[in-house]
Amino acid sequence: MGKKRSNAIYVRVSDGLGNQMFQYAAGRALSAQNDVSLVIEPVPEFFSWGGSSRRFGLSHFNLSSRVTINYPGFLLRFGGKKPQQNLELPTLKEGNAYQFEKEIKEAKSPLRMEGFFQSADYFSNLPREVLLQDFSLKKGLSRKGSELREKIGSNSNSICIHMRLADYKNSGIFNSLNENYYQSALEKIRGQLTGEPAIWVFSNGSKEEVGELCKRSGFFKAEIQTDQKLPEWELLHVMSAFQHHVIANSTFSWWAAWLKGAKGVTVMPKQWFRESSWEAKGLQLSGWSQV
Repeated sequence: MGKKRSNAIYVRVSDGLGNQMFQYAAGRALSAQNDVSLVIEPVPEFFSWGGSSRRFGLSHFNLSSRVTINYPGFLLRFGGKKPQQNLELPTLKEGNAYQFEKEIKEAKSPLRMEGFFQSADYFSNLPREVLLQDFSLKKGLSRKGSELREKIGSNSNSICIHMRLADYKNSGIFNSLNENYYQSALEKIRGQLTGEPAIWVFSNGSKEEVGELCKRSGFFKAEIQTDQKLPEWELLHVMSAFQHHVIANSTFSWWAAWLKGAKGVTVMPKQWFRESSWEAKGLQLSGWSQV
């Protein structure tokens, strides 16, 4: 006898926090459209020794009461919730992570979603306030997070610059952003400011390589944050507090700028990938500038 079907949307969640948020947002929008619950299925690699350097971060957010997290079965011994097995569910897989597919947005429950869904078009019908609430921190900022947030202050000329270096240096997929991008992006923001900007640079690279790129970019007085001990879900919210953003070709800084909202200026790279014919149209938001 087959397993009982649940009239819900299931979404497989994997990789870094920015990717997890896109997967969640696409599933959240589809579940709301179908008026059913959403079940998140984090991959086992998040919880196994040596399985992944990435952490499952969505559990630290104020997710909707209509959202359930199906943890891998082996976590039951540690008090995890028993997973809901739905072997009969049809699986909907995306064809391209960065290209919007209309048939996915219009799909009917029940089903299981697998992919990255990195296009804002997937959740364009979901009120912004819904995701702002869902992605708010469950426990707020820690003491270290609050101290950093206070240090940034509310300066209307504050600029958050993100440099994705460490894991992108040998990437065969993503475009390498150099000083030409960061110089041009900063100038685009400077042109709309009345005073001297306060520049903060956040990066996963070493302090030496980030400092060198800052010098080549002309950021001689930048506050560089590379040894940040904050978990990524807190760092995301600290970065979202800035008035202006220069994002990298990274879903992490994309979400930091999205959470900020329409205020200020956001600049993103025009060429996201090394292959110039590839496009990330779904990441190009109205009001954002491209360089």
